[in-house]
Amino acid sequence: MSQDGCNGAVVVKNVQLQSNNFFAADGISTIKHGNGRDWWVLVRQLDPANNEYFWYLVSPSGVTLEHTQNIGDIVYANAIRIEPSNDGSKIAVLCNKGFTAVYDFNRCDGLLTNEQILEQDEFSIADMNNDGWVDLITSHELGFAIRFNNQGVGLNDAFSDNINYTIYPNPILDGIINVHYLLPQNTTAIFELFDITGKVVFKDELRGFESQESFILPNLNNGIYFAMVTAEGIRKISKVVILSKT
Repeated sequence: MSQDGCNGAVVVKNVQLQSNNFFAADGISTIKHGNGRDWWVLVRQLDPANNEYFWYLVSPSGVTLEHTQNIGDIVYANAIRIEPSNDGSKIAVLCNKGFTAVYDFNRCDGLLTNEQILEQDEFSIADMNNDGWVDLITSHELGFAIRFNNQGVGLNDAFSDNINYTIYPNPILDGIINVHYLLPQNTTAIFELFDITGKVVFKDELRGFESQESFILPNLNNGIYFAMVTAEGIRKISKVVILSKT
């Protein structure tokens, strides 16, 4: 950072960190070091199936392989997604065997501990750092973790029984989504549809004096989406599959 008037500059590039036989694909992530300056780069080898994590440290001295760690299930890393919590104290690993492992992470020594396996549902909602807010949504069909960028999806709200709704047909085959719902008395709700990146692709109102609404969706690609109904600060999420295009 002392280069270019403290604006920083690239002084070395294209430095090979591993041998030509080491391939990495999806199992890569970065977490800021506990000293507030350096960065950890976490890498999983693509093949063969393994449970080994390679921890590189990026510091003013360069990039060094600090250590490796074997922890968790043995899987192929070509279908792994690694997501740190906002404060870096937790790391979630979603693999192609249909489960999500959440670890405690020490940002100073770079070690994972205390593995916890989330339930093997179609999708799971995780509060990784126990602050009462959803950090990520994982889908075993999608094969990766989805962040909602701190948009205020509360964990307790997400599992609330005060909102009940059903989407049909599901999968959606003709671009029309029907929502049958039951809301708290004298309330209205907002219906939103998110794509796999967390982007809102459709939004409309559910009227409190009705029990069913039908919406014509925009021209959306086939795939998996997440529907969210919000009423009086209470939110509930479900999975939607769109198969309109042939």
